[in-house]
Amino acid sequence: MRKLLGAAALTTMLVLTGCGGGDSTSNEKTTSSSPTESSSDATTPTDATQSTEDSAASGEYCDALTNAKNNLSSIDFTTLDEKAYTQLTGELQNVADVAPSDVQDDWQTVLTALTDLHALLKTAGITFDDLANLSAGKIPPGVDPAELQRIAPKLQKITADGKLQKATTEIQKSAKKDCGLSLN
Repeated sequence: MRKLLGAAALTTMLVLTGCGGGDSTSNEKTTSSSPTESSSDATTPTDATQSTEDSAASGEYCDALTNAKNNLSSIDFTTLDEKAYTQLTGELQNVADVAPSDVQDDWQTVLTALTDLHALLKTAGITFDDLANLSAGKIPPGVDPAELQRIAPKLQKITADGKLQKATTEIQKSAKKDCGLSLN
């Protein structure tokens, strides 16, 4: 049982640590074309328009990333509680809302992992406030050890497929490239 509790707490921390430094970029590029353009070289104005839109979005994105990094700098992800979780997800949602299209899926992956993690813990009667005790092998009052065993594989699945790690890596690359910001 102690090993299971430690694994659950470790998985939780892996998810949180992975997302704490996260920003992403995928290799997809969106291009737009306007059917109303009459120029024989329709890609030039469209590319210029897209560049202006990307530049404006990039400014909002970089500002949101910087604000999130500053606002979350005092959170100790190894002792995350419910209040800090709420702050974390709120800040990450603010960034995701203005993220460029090439990193939006990565932000959604991170937010989904956090939401899934929180929901799994809740089904077992665990809050982030309980994680310190769990990692020490102490089961919080009212928590069913059998339920902990049932959610352990689901907790591990959150990080097992590599999608979360890939998303956070891409987010970090994007933050560095687009904003000159290190999220480590």
